[in-house]
Amino acid sequence: MLPCISRIAGAALVGLSVLASCNANAQSDYPNKPIRLLIPFTPGGGTDFVSRVVATKLSETLKWQGVAENKPGASGNLAIAEAARSAPDGYTIVMGQSDNMMLGPYLFANVGYDTVQSFVPIVQLSEAPLAIVSNAAPPAGQNKIGNVSDMVTKGKTPAGLAWATAGNGSVGHLYGCCRCPTRVRHRVSPT
Repeated sequence: MLPCISRIAGAALVGLSVLASCNANAQSDYPNKPIRLLIPFTPGGGTDFVSRVVATKLSETLKWQGVAENKPGASGNLAIAEAARSAPDGYTIVMGQSDNMMLGPYLFANVGYDTVQSFVPIVQLSEAPLAIVSNAAPPAGQNKIGNVSDMVTKGKTPAGLAWATAGNGSVGHLYGCCRCPTRVRHRVSPT
């Protein structure tokens, strides 16, 4: 297993072990049914990957059954809202990220949850830095974008820029809108 995956799995197990010890006072037989790990995005992305590592490690290490369940939609807000509505019994965990846990309530009306009131943080599993990349070999007739200055210059042309992100309201989407506000065509990247 890759070292970074081992660290993610280790952090998850520590956090979930703390959850279990806190819950042990309330229920001595916890868990007596599978633990749902709600994933706010489609299969194949980073959150899905980390969630499945956590579910596997729950089973291998603690002998708990963790079920990773993808609930995409509304920029991740559907899964977050479902977790907020679930019973506070430790059997539903949502794999939230900054896009939906911090930004969602400010960007979308009636998301169905209050991040501060609806959730208790367990553990931070990963960090996802943002990177700006461009095609190393652009089509004939298009200039290569090699730095931010080139990007801004391209954004001021009639053709503008195409900016692909994980979705509306994502950190990448907001960064693109703020960093290069002229003639940016936002496109959601397929998973």
